[in-house]
Amino acid sequence: PVDALQRAGKLHRQWGKHRIVAPLMMTQEDLNRSYYLFPLEYLQIHDHHVLLAGRNPFAAWQIDNTQLGWQCEQEIQANLFRLRQRFVEGEGRPEAIQALLILSITAILPCLRGMLRVLGQTSKGRDEHILERLPHTLGFESTVLVEMLQMKRGLSSPGSLEWFKVYERYLQNLESLWIRVHTVRQEICS
Repeated sequence: PVDALQRAGKLHRQWGKHRIVAPLMMTQEDLNRSYYLFPLEYLQIHDHHVLLAGRNPFAAWQIDNTQLGWQCEQEIQANLFRLRQRFVEGEGRPEAIQALLILSITAILPCLRGMLRVLGQTSKGRDEHILERLPHTLGFESTVLVEMLQMKRGLSSPGSLEWFKVYERYLQNLESLWIRVHTVRQEICS
């Protein structure tokens, strides 16, 4: 009900001071009708949620790996398209490229976790461990993705004159990843 949302809005002012993200507000019926539409998001929720009270609405869920594979492929392809579009919007400026690449690697990591799950592997663990497993589990060389994760964390930086080259390598790598995920997903679904 709207009055519950208004109460939550007041709480959110307090949460915002502590950098707590506003929660998704869903009924059990919402969950039951939508979990197959968003398997990647619900996988993240399932693997990382904390139950504060009541019964666990995710306990009996089984994520459909076919749907999960489709969503992972779709999200990677959409990320690739956005990467090109936002490059144009940012006019290829180094600061725009840096922000764009950091957003991209952040969005790609859940997709890679999802693909590991599709392949019957555990999707839990630190981001760098997930990336290190890609050559073995997905047959994809992850060096560029590991470098991007290090840049995101401020552990390395190419310098303002090199961001264009970094973007170009990352874009090529993401195109290859999309093709690899497409191929693997088709093999699994066949």
